[in-house]
Amino acid sequence: MKNDVAIYGGFNDTGNPLMEDRDWKTYSTILKGNGAQVFYNSFPGSHPLLSTAILDGFTITQGNTTGDNGGGMYNSYASPTLTNLLITNNTTTYGDGGGIGAIGGGASGSSGARRSAADQ
Repeated sequence: MKNDVAIYGGFNDTGNPLMEDRDWKTYSTILKGNGAQVFYNSFPGSHPLLSTAILDGFTITQGNTTGDNGGGMYNSYASPTLTNLLITNNTTTYGDGGGIGAIGGGASGSSGARRSAADQ
């Protein structure tokens, strides 16, 4: 992820949909880790990832890590804005946060984010 960049899911996969056509509950946009971390947001404390980095309208699934926290998303000095997310079926074998692991920062504005009981 990157400061001042918003990433949106939830669009129909045909035609040229506009923002007003977006419906993240109807049109699932899946980000799959396939056994690796889905997002690895690691930044130095002097240049952190801010809340201006936005992720909105996705399913984050099948992420895994054996060396860090956060199979679905790892945030080190990163506080992205996470909205309308389903975070499910992510794992870690070290530390905490199968779904999201955070060090030196955390997610902000997590309106509509849902965590599955399968995240461990």
